Amino acid sequence: MAPSDTGLVADALPAEPYTWSARDARRGAVAGLVLLAPMAIVSFILYLTTERAAACLMNGEQCSAWPGAWIYGGFFAAAVLGVLAVNWPERWARSGGARALTVLFQWGAQLIMAAAILS
Repeated sequence: MAPSDTGLVADALPAEPYTWSARDARRGAVAGLVLLAPMAIVSFILYLTTERAAACLMNGEQCSAWPGAWIYGGFFAAAVLGVLAVNWPERWARSGGARALTVLFQWGAQLIMAAAILS
């Protein structure tokens, strides 16, 4: 029986782990930039539908525990990191995982921004 005929899931997996290419990282960065403003708007709309938001708007009580700087900082950090990852110079391409790491930081900043808005 050949190794590929065992029916195991491990036989279907590639021999080498997948690594992000420059195109994959650029697509992730573009997706993050496209979704940045809608993510902020939807998070804010969802926040406004809570009782806590009503109490905050009407009485100034129970407002967010996160400082506003976290929201703005997360938004601008995600924007800057996204633009950097999209326009990554090709001469820096030898640093393979750096662009992918920049995209991961971009998405992390976006998620922090959304969490700060929703809290």
